Amino acid sequence: MYRVLILGNMRLFVEVLALLVTSVEGWSAWGELVDRPESVDLPEVMDLVLVDAQAADQAPERTKAVRDKWPDADVILLTRLGGPGSASKVDLRPIGAVSCESAPSALIHAILQARDHHHVPAPTPAPGRGDAVHQPRAELTSRQLEILRQLAAGRRKTEIAESLGISPQTVRTHAHNMMARLDVHSLLELVTVARRDGLLDAALESAV
Repeated sequence: MYRVLILGNMRLFVEVLALLVTSVEGWSAWGELVDRPESVDLPEVMDLVLVDAQAADQAPERTKAVRDKWPDADVILLTRLGGPGSASKVDLRPIGAVSCESAPSALIHAILQARDHHHVPAPTPAPGRGDAVHQPRAELTSRQLEILRQLAAGRRKTEIAESLGISPQTVRTHAHNMMARLDVHSLLELVTVARRDGLLDAALESAV
């Protein structure tokens, strides 16, 4: 069994990556959020730790505790366009990095490289996305921002619908409209790009 830990600060992001990892036969994954206590059912041995560079800078002590618990595990940094390229506050000794905006196959390839003890090359910007941080931020409605905030927190569409007093179909429609506006094709991409462009900050502000 090849054991992978995913350390991040967005539940949806961590859960989707865990599903991707466990889709490979013989691989197991555990997800941890930097703002939550450590789970009690984590294995004593971990082969690889995928660390969200932004989460590591946000919670260096929590990240260091993970590194200290599994000192022999390889580390791959998950980076974002416009975000930190390395967890500068923690000595993680990564073997490489992969962009969160990469295709799922690129992440699987990076994990295979780590498993086979090869260096993981630094990520390169996706074609056409290199200047994305300089583009005007997409405008979303207050309702869309609230749905976005709850999606990033890992809530199901039915739970979001109930909390807002709308139908699950309306939530799905808003999600599809947001994906179209941000030119993405999955909820993971939606949350990743929205976070990169500061839309999640706007969503949190609108909730206050």
